[in-house]
Amino acid sequence: MLTAKAGMSGLLAGVNTSHHDAYGQMIARGFRTQITGIAMHKPNEAGFARPDVFVLNDWR
Repeated sequence: MLTAKAGMSGLLAGVNTSHHDAYGQMIARGFRTQITGIAMHKPNEAGFARPDVFVLNDWR
């Protein structure tokens, strides 16, 4: 993994769990949930929170 090659002990990245494929790939590569956030849309529509979207979120 890039972090190990760079001498880093970890990597923090964010992904919306509604992006099923992106989230699944991160889980398959060893990422684990550290912080859980909630996003609400008004009106209640998917917006960019769809399973086919590959987006890394930065909610720091």
